[in-house]
Amino acid sequence: MRFSLSTNATSTSGFRNGGFYGINVQRQNYTAAFYYRPLAGAYVAGGKLNIGLEDSTGQITYGNSTIDVSQAPVGIWFNYNSTISVFSAAPSTNNFFFVEFPPGSMGDFEFNLLSCFPPTYKDRVNGARIDIAQTLADLKPGFVRLPGGCDVVGPTIPQRFIWNNTIGPLENRPGRKGTWTGYNTGGFGLIEMLTFVEDIGATPLLAVYGGYSFGQSVPQNELQPYVDEVVKELDFLLASPTNNAMGALRARLGRSEPFNIKYVEIGNEDNLGPAKDTYSYRWPAFYNALSQRYPQITYIATTTRSINTPPAVDEHYYTDPWFFIQNFRRYESTPRSGPKVFVAEFAVTSDGMYKFAGKNYRKN
Repeated sequence: MRFSLSTNATSTSGFRNGGFYGINVQRQNYTAAFYYRPLAGAYVAGGKLNIGLEDSTGQITYGNSTIDVSQAPVGIWFNYNSTISVFSAAPSTNNFFFVEFPPGSMGDFEFNLLSCFPPTYKDRVNGARIDIAQTLADLKPGFVRLPGGCDVVGPTIPQRFIWNNTIGPLENRPGRKGTWTGYNTGGFGLIEMLTFVEDIGATPLLAVYGGYSFGQSVPQNELQPYVDEVVKELDFLLASPTNNAMGALRARLGRSEPFNIKYVEIGNEDNLGPAKDTYSYRWPAFYNALSQRYPQITYIATTTRSINTPPAVDEHYYTDPWFFIQNFRRYESTPRSGPKVFVAEFAVTSDGMYKFAGKNYRKN
């Protein structure tokens, strides 16, 4: 973002951001950070920017800090960070993070990767918000499927979940278009997700890209690089740092011990649309390579159509109430000789009429 003062400012000026649906300013410390570079001829009067948190009117400042940018090199990005201490909570979430230039400033200034973080769950870097994380922890989930089915496939093949784009310094994570809406920054990446699952005492169920994005499959003769990508992902999470380049990378990023990955799901909802016509070659390509390298993992398919019996299958149900009534005892009669069944997603998606015991009913 470029902020320009075309003439010598006679009053305080700057910009602000309202966060995601507001900022719940509480009595605590916030860590603010950004990349900054002044362009040729730019001048900050006094050499200091004022940053902080304020209400929507700009009349109440809940906390602020100054950042000395007087030695910032012209035209070169430099990272700044500071702590904003808040001593009184805001009565609403209609608040803003702001950056202010003092009167007398002039010129063009550029900013990137601005952030303002409250304390995180278990003080994890790039971690989860404490209230949301604690709510999930209180549910005591047995497992968490991550990064999520539709998120892992992405809206297009280039916009799939590419694991190595979500690790390392934030400035090296390019982000991508969200599957349903918005933009996914990658700031809460693979390591952050798996660490969070550990922190709440759950077992991770890792979903990996299976060669299909919405409406488009990777051709069979082009599939190998995508298989190799997932092999490297598992190496990154599981391999020893002493004899594996991916394991060594994990250690350099602060995690020396391997993650405990017991379950890996290949793809998402490959029983639907064009995906079902290509899973016959995609599943064995991924399964054979991964199971040979890490045989201790249980691999989960997303359909049993046109493939040999997998160790486990993930079944999703989005349908009407009558289906769930009819299938209440579905798995009591499922043959135990077949694949283990994992139902990751299910929901009633229709409130229309359905019949039960000879009578018509409508969902209220």
